[in-house]
Amino acid sequence: MRILFLGTRKLGYLGLKKIINAGHDVAGILTNDYDITEGYTSKNFDEIARQHNIPIFITDKINNDKFVETFKKLNFDLGVSMYWKRLVGDKVIQTAKKGFINCHAGDLPKFRGFAAINYAILMGEKEMGMCIHEMVPGEADSGDVFCRRYVPIDGDTTITELMEKFNLNFIEMTLEVLDQFDNNKLMPIKQDKTKLVYAFPRIPRDGRINWSDEAIKIDRIVKASSSPYPGAYTYYGHKKLFIWESHELNPPPQFVGSPGHVVKLNEDGSVWITTGSGILVLDKIQIDGEGEVQSPSEILKSVQIRFGMEEEEEIVMLKKRVSVLEDMIKGQGNHNE
Repeated sequence: MRILFLGTRKLGYLGLKKIINAGHDVAGILTNDYDITEGYTSKNFDEIARQHNIPIFITDKINNDKFVETFKKLNFDLGVSMYWKRLVGDKVIQTAKKGFINCHAGDLPKFRGFAAINYAILMGEKEMGMCIHEMVPGEADSGDVFCRRYVPIDGDTTITELMEKFNLNFIEMTLEVLDQFDNNKLMPIKQDKTKLVYAFPRIPRDGRINWSDEAIKIDRIVKASSSPYPGAYTYYGHKKLFIWESHELNPPPQFVGSPGHVVKLNEDGSVWITTGSGILVLDKIQIDGEGEVQSPSEILKSVQIRFGMEEEEEIVMLKKRVSVLEDMIKGQGNHNE
């Protein structure tokens, strides 16, 4: 089958190679560079394109007459999307003889949209669905589902681990669906709109920790925000501190104390932090812009440390600095006179 491939990141790169190795004829490659690449940029896709003499287009702006005409000339059967971030319009979809399919990490119609894997961890889901579905013009994740699988999640699952499982499964699922297209054995299932749950975008500041939350909630934020995402963070004095690995202490001791306080430095390098309910154990941390990821005890040397930014103290400090600057300016003015 002749395929137009749209993809980015690790899944797109590995998936493209598997599709080619499976004997499918790739008519063209579309890719683009975004903030998160997982180490696979347009240069990696360009290497594949050059190796196999495949036309490549490094852009995500394809819903225009220029690309519609280009795609028509490619004379392809099916569009395959793996981590393609943009909606595909009707005119582009019509250039494919059999339409477009997309890999979506979500049990559609649940988690339709963005960051579905992250939300699954944040919400404490026991499993995460993944679907290969038909792409509908101008709509996200709303077409018939051709293939569906589930991956288990537990309290130790990180976003990094979950994405690795998804990459392997999505590639297998895509090849299965391509075979079904080839052999006319598709069994599309319509999405049940009564079960629709939208997943809206997450941004880096969603990783900011509120130490008044329960330990289990904070731990989920850490696990859902870790690599390749920007990371969960707090403030240590005036420095931004990323928390890359953590776990909830079970069972926690009974205690009294304010949330966000370092209360124990352990021999294994971890530290205990109080929360609104329970103790969070920090395993790997990093000060923003200051070196590698480290064991917490290499940075945190005392039980007199309280995390978080105190807005009132910051305001008072800034007012003092402004006052000093104003006095300096006045002094310079008097000197010039």
